[in-house]
Amino acid sequence: MLQLLKKISIAVLFASTGVAAQISDRLVLEINNTPYTQRQVEIYSLVKAALDAKPGTTVAVTDAKNWQDHLEGFRRDMLIEQEASRLGGFNTTEQMQQKAAEIYVQKTAGNAAVKAAAERLALSPAGVARILATVLRVEGLRRSKQRQDAINDSSTTRQQRQNSEDTAWLDDLANRASIRYYKGALSYETIAFPGN
Repeated sequence: MLQLLKKISIAVLFASTGVAAQISDRLVLEINNTPYTQRQVEIYSLVKAALDAKPGTTVAVTDAKNWQDHLEGFRRDMLIEQEASRLGGFNTTEQMQQKAAEIYVQKTAGNAAVKAAAERLALSPAGVARILATVLRVEGLRRSKQRQDAINDSSTTRQQRQNSEDTAWLDDLANRASIRYYKGALSYETIAFPGN
């Protein structure tokens, strides 16, 4: 009973002050017993979108409209990341990471939406560096598999292979993986680290 009264008091306090309760993070996905949080999905999506952005276009910050697309892209990339880690040989050089960091800084400079998202998610320069290394490893394995597919299937044009995400090797990774979405993971929740 005392616990219930405390919960009610807290709810009344938030309601009376006009402050909505915020969550700082939540589990959304598990791949092969490795859990991932919404913050990880948002940060990864933000950094990758910045790298992939064409000049003059805006970087897609995660929100309720694109959450499921970002979650699916993250799931796919983490399957590839886990495979790259298992296989080894897809480590990045300092020069590759430096070049990627310069591209990230150039494409996000002056972008208020990216700055706000980075602040809300407490994204540090070290965090950006870790994500850049992951993106580079994922792309390294992806390119390697595309080259293998090109050798094995000469009837498919290079452009068709590059545009296709549903390749046999990626389907095979997904079929071998244990993938679990946590309750409510398909719905977007606004998260913010304390103090943001």
